[in-house]
Amino acid sequence: MMDGTSGAFFMIRRCPCPPVTRFRAPAYDDAEVIFMKPTASLALIGGDLRQAFLAAQFAHDGHTVAVCALERYEFPPGISAFARPEQCPEGVQAVILPMPVLRDELHLNAPLSNTSLPIGPLLDALPPGMLVLGGAIPEPVFRRAARGRLRVIDYLKREELAIRNAVPAALAKE
Repeated sequence: MMDGTSGAFFMIRRCPCPPVTRFRAPAYDDAEVIFMKPTASLALIGGDLRQAFLAAQFAHDGHTVAVCALERYEFPPGISAFARPEQCPEGVQAVILPMPVLRDELHLNAPLSNTSLPIGPLLDALPPGMLVLGGAIPEPVFRRAARGRLRVIDYLKREELAIRNAVPAALAKE
């Protein structure tokens, strides 16, 4: 529910509630979080099939979507691609990174990419104030993002996602 107190920061499907544009999220040190509007512009960088499916779902829901480091996946029409993080389209409201964000200590988790992207230069390429969402973000990435004045949220730290992710993760290990 998007009532301004739930702490939700993005949704895969549209909510029947009227969109809220801004609210205070106490779970994230009182950081200001932007709710996606029906016409949000998003960039998804790196990741696996989950990230590719998320990009397709956002585009299906009417959002403007651009992807990077997902070139091994064939996207439906309407999703644009950019080759390097510094080419991120103007007007993007949020960058969504994969879960987990890193494949090792230095590189973005991007198994669907033909290249290896170091996380430091990726974060440096984003404009100050950009909202960056990712899962299982290590502390050094938070520190690097803070130097660039990026607003970073680890969506895996949200209780409802952690709980819902635990069962499939446990089953995948069997």
